[in-house]
Amino acid sequence: MIHHVWVGTNDVGRSKRFYDAVLPIVGIVPMTEDEGGLGYGSGTFHFSVQVPIDGRPATVAMALISRLPSRTVRWSIDFTRQH
Repeated sequence: MIHHVWVGTNDVGRSKRFYDAVLPIVGIVPMTEDEGGLGYGSGTFHFSVQVPIDGRPATVAMALISRLPSRTVRWSIDFTRQH
């Protein structure tokens, strides 16, 4: 089961317009917002859109955080960073 999905963005405003329109269709609603990103959720699932904390441009990547055993979580994160 996926608990949290994080995606990067270079434009929080543009991302907000897109995700505010799309995510409610599947029951995921806006929860938090600041200049660094957006947070959405539904029950135990959280989806966040963030500018990279290292100041570099966002590229193709995402991290999946799960409630599965830690070895599986590490594999998920490593896999997404490599692809």
